[in-house]
Amino acid sequence: GAEVRDSVLLHGAVVRRGARVTRAVLDDQVEVGEGARVGGEGGALCVVGQRVRLAAGEVLEPGAERDAEGAVAADFAAARS
Repeated sequence: GAEVRDSVLLHGAVVRRGARVTRAVLDDQVEVGEGARVGGEGGALCVVGQRVRLAAGEVLEPGAERDAEGAVAADFAAARS
């Protein structure tokens, strides 16, 4: 199964088999592929925007921010200020 710890998953977010999500916020309709890793212990929150699809085995380090185009969304950065 998947592992989700200290995270918030919004409506429609899916974490596939073998994936690990730690200290992250996954927006609406995010899909984390099999074996992917999002965030981690002791780091900044990882933020993943609406409708992002993370490939199987993909890794987003702690503090990473991803939007649907693969870039950092301006509203994520503003929210941290």
